Amino acid sequence: MNNGIGFRRGEDRFTIEHILDGDLRVRAFGLTLGGHLYVVASAGPMLEPWWPLLKASRPDSTRPVLSAAAATGKVRMAGMGLEIAVTLMPFPDEFGVLAMYGIADDSTFSDDNITVCISLSLPVIKTALLALSEYRTLLDAATDAEVAQGDQVAPLAGILEVSEELASMVPWQHQP
Repeated sequence: MNNGIGFRRGEDRFTIEHILDGDLRVRAFGLTLGGHLYVVASAGPMLEPWWPLLKASRPDSTRPVLSAAAATGKVRMAGMGLEIAVTLMPFPDEFGVLAMYGIADDSTFSDDNITVCISLSLPVIKTALLALSEYRTLLDAATDAEVAQGDQVAPLAGILEVSEELASMVPWQHQP
């Protein structure tokens, strides 16, 4: 861990981990899709079944990130003097809904590409966290449902609260 940022390289992806406060950590991945390098963060599988409804709905001010993503596929994020358009979409695998940003038109894990991935991982992570925290707007009330988290189970209401808290710690901002 260096300056609150951790990095681990694997064969087909690498992991970027940011410490936000004490033991609170958020993660993104660098991976290649279709020969392009992306930095990605998962909003989880819970939003995926809602995607057709979101696409058919009008914009809703109670869920600005999900509304923007459903309308255009992009969520504009600003910070550090930059503005980027993060893609938010369902992805047909274990990730569920992904926030992603294209880094390079090649699939190499070069030092330059990794540096850019690390630099732009926080707005991608925040997009995923904001999307997850807006999930509560799709429900009448936070349910007593429990969500599998690896070998453990966590209450849905707690996951939504933590995602909102973590999102508030990331300095990038959603731009309508």
